[in-house]
This record gives sequence, C-alpha cells and structure tokens, in this order.
Amino acid sequence: MGERRNQKLIAAATRLMREDEQVELTTMAKLGSVAKSTIVASGGLVGGVAAGMLDRGEGLVGYAGEVYIVLTNRQVLLFEGLRSTGGVGKHLVSFPRELVTCGEPASSVLGLKVGLEVQGLDRPLKLTFPPLPPALRGQGRELAHALAKPGT
Repeated sequence: MGERRNQKLIAAATRLMREDEQVELTTMAKLGSVAKSTIVASGGLVGGVAAGMLDRGEGLVGYAGEVYIVLTNRQVLLFEGLRSTGGVGKHLVSFPRELVTCGEPASSVLGLKVGLEVQGLDRPLKLTFPPLPPALRGQGRELAHALAKPGT
C-alpha cells in the first residue's frame, strides 16, 4: 500500500478513534462474503459486551472484496476498498480489540489466509492476503500475531 493511500486510511480511521488511541498496523486484504446470519448473531451479544463501541456490522452483510484494515490499541476497523480507484471507501465495521482473535494463518498459492474471530459472531471473517506484493503477506502475519489467541 502506498504512503498516500496509507495516510488517507489513517485519516479516515482517526475520525473514529479516541484521543488516546494509537494506530499499530494498517493493511489491505480480500474479505470473503459475509452472511447476514453472521452479523445477526452479533447483534445482542457483541453489542452488549462492547457497550456501544461496536458498529453492528450491517455494512458487511453480503460484502465481499478488498478491505483496508486498521489495527489500533483499542479496536479493529474495516474500510471498503474502492475497486475503481483502489482508494479507501466507507467505514464498514469496527470491533473492540478485546473481542477479536486470530487463529494460526494458513499459506496457500492464493495467499495467506487469516480468520478473524469476533466474539459473538457465529463464523470468523475470512481474510486473504495476496501473494503479491510480499509485504501484504507479512502484514497479514503481523495482524494474526497481534490478535493471536492466548496460548498460540
């Protein structure tokens, strides 16, 4: 991801961050299709646990495509990747960091696959970090390490 695009992503995320919040990682990945049942399951449980910190994720329903990811010391934010320009689109969803974990990433010919498991969702959000450019795979590993399940 270029520096100019990274700055636009951070600017978009800053509007949704608290004053004391710090960006730890920015990256881009392909998000697999998100079923309505995944988000509906989150409504009460995650919304209650997060005490209003969670955008319920309606913007994710049926979405499949590139997403920009911002990991801060408090939350994980996902933004739409605009196909036509490659730019940063609308904010899709934010999850409090303490509700998100990742399993061990899996490599394949298509890229690095990472599952974001969000407490209260019935299925993980499936992210694929493409093989090119190689930096994206490294960022995918960093994301998985930062959100690793305890004991992994």
